[in-house]
Amino acid sequence: MMRIILLVLLGLVAAIVLLTLLLRPEPPRLPLDRDHTRSKVESACLSCHGPGEKNARKPNHPNANDCFRCHTYKDAA
Repeated sequence: MMRIILLVLLGLVAAIVLLTLLLRPEPPRLPLDRDHTRSKVESACLSCHGPGEKNARKPNHPNANDCFRCHTYKDAA
């Protein structure tokens, strides 16, 4: 009986982890406009998207300044 309970719990944990990974929202892609393609350094991003700037990041944004780890450019179409 204990083995069955452990297997059910393990299955529930695996299902929760899988759903968390699958339902995680993707970060927005960078537009291919002049402002975003001009520079590829984080300091350029933070000059507009840093705290107190005109297009500051939302309060729930991860506190990481490694922009290009998550954000990539939109495909040119």
